[in-house]
Amino acid sequence: MRIKYVILIIILGVGIALDWILFMQCEIIEDDTRAILAFISTVGLLFSVFQVVLNIFRQNDIRLKDLRVVEYKEFNNVLNEIRKACDENMIQELENAPNLVFRLFNSTNHFASLIIANDDYLFPNIKETKEALELKETMDRIRNRADKLRYDMEKIDVEAHPVLIMNWHNETRDLLADFGEKRLTFMALIRNKIK
Repeated sequence: MRIKYVILIIILGVGIALDWILFMQCEIIEDDTRAILAFISTVGLLFSVFQVVLNIFRQNDIRLKDLRVVEYKEFNNVLNEIRKACDENMIQELENAPNLVFRLFNSTNHFASLIIANDDYLFPNIKETKEALELKETMDRIRNRADKLRYDMEKIDVEAHPVLIMNWHNETRDLLADFGEKRLTFMALIRNKIK
């Protein structure tokens, strides 16, 4: 990313060197005063073009950083939604397990969409990172566990639901702890790419 600035400085240096050779060494203009004035004016023109191009590069970098910050917040919102859905269903009675499964499916799909959409431009090669793969795997395990709970609750009597809910709480607590750790490492990776 910084190579474009180096190339721009090299082009400026080459332009000034060519300008010097053209006006001072080759003596295209025979009058020394006019040659110096031509040299100074073309160097000024080179600097003005350099500043315009440098400004365009900086504005593009600022826009890219702003887009990355927006997507960082979107990642954070999606991951918070997963945690929120699980927390709400840990506190409440789990009679509405299909709603939990629906919310988890939506959130994990939204997360996968964000990864795919931002893999090329904003966060190159993010979908192949260990952090993203581990987080996605943990999210899938939480979603699959919630879907198993929904299936079991539909299949058995209402009297057995407390046992299912207790098992759900025990297993999900460990999954959420793992999710929290993976979420922090993934968000740290995203923050590092914003800079």
